[in-house]
Amino acid sequence: MIPDAFIYVALIDAHLSNSDPGTAFDLFTKMIQNRIFPDSTDKNNVILKQAISSLSEDPRTSSSVKHLMALGSIPAHLCF
Repeated sequence: MIPDAFIYVALIDAHLSNSDPGTAFDLFTKMIQNRIFPDSTDKNNVILKQAISSLSEDPRTSSSVKHLMALGSIPAHLCF
């Protein structure tokens, strides 16, 4: 079973809240692989955008997030 966008965003946000960016990033990459993202009008879009921002500022995950952005793996409505 593949989680939907709501579940992915909730798990990513929870791991970031618990200072676990590595697991949050792993979940985010699975989300990318499965091409499951909230719509641009979904309230989870804002939460995921904040999570991406946090991951891009964390020294442990920043280069990987920036690489995914450069590859175009992250939808434009989620990039900042």
